[in-house]
Amino acid sequence: MYKLTLATTRKMKYYKQENGILKHVILIEQLESLNNQHFIANEYIANLRVNRVTGDKRQLQQYKEQLTSTGYSSEFEDNVLIHPIFGLITNELGMYRIQIYLNCFEQIAIVSINSERLTDLQINIFKYLIESSSELNQLIIDKIKLDYYGTKEGVEELWEPAEINDCFPQIESNKDVLNLLSKIELSIYDEESMNHESSNGELIEIQANCPWDIEHGINLIIYKNEIEVTNNVHDDLIG
Repeated sequence: MYKLTLATTRKMKYYKQENGILKHVILIEQLESLNNQHFIANEYIANLRVNRVTGDKRQLQQYKEQLTSTGYSSEFEDNVLIHPIFGLITNELGMYRIQIYLNCFEQIAIVSINSERLTDLQINIFKYLIESSSELNQLIIDKIKLDYYGTKEGVEELWEPAEINDCFPQIESNKDVLNLLSKIELSIYDEESMNHESSNGELIEIQANCPWDIEHGINLIIYKNEIEVTNNVHDDLIG
């Protein structure tokens, strides 16, 4: 005879931030039942799980006190998911959001997916971003330089030289180009959006702060014909 035990799960997020970006996240799942209580804590740095802690009710309290004493903030999380490809993600009103270090920008970026479900195409684009081929890295750099030089040419006769120097730092290397951006956010399109009659084949939209347009920032689009992302995904990679 099987005994039915009622149980509830509470999620709490402990985190540290730097310039508004989550650098270190510990997601605690606390399972409470009629005759037992235990927890699982997954520790993430830049969206990669680096540690896992488990224990009972008494150990959980000690663990929380340790985190608080070392500078972690905390909040209850009902919208946190763990995906085998995306890692730690939050779901905010149908928008999936992931904070992760991307080699193609050489810094942490926020990846947003406006979709009710994660599609095969979106998973493949995300994997492509992580793998960060030299082709993608150079494509992004070329797009930034196009906006940089195009905007600079348009204002050189209107702005003062000092203002030009402040808003258009000298760039001599690819690293200099990537350093022009901050607070990077990427939106990944799904098949329906990409195939819509109004679409030109947009795959990724990039929005970031830049010194030459403080109010609006820079907006870049990567199109289907610029990168090749296959739709072949193994079943064990789909969450």
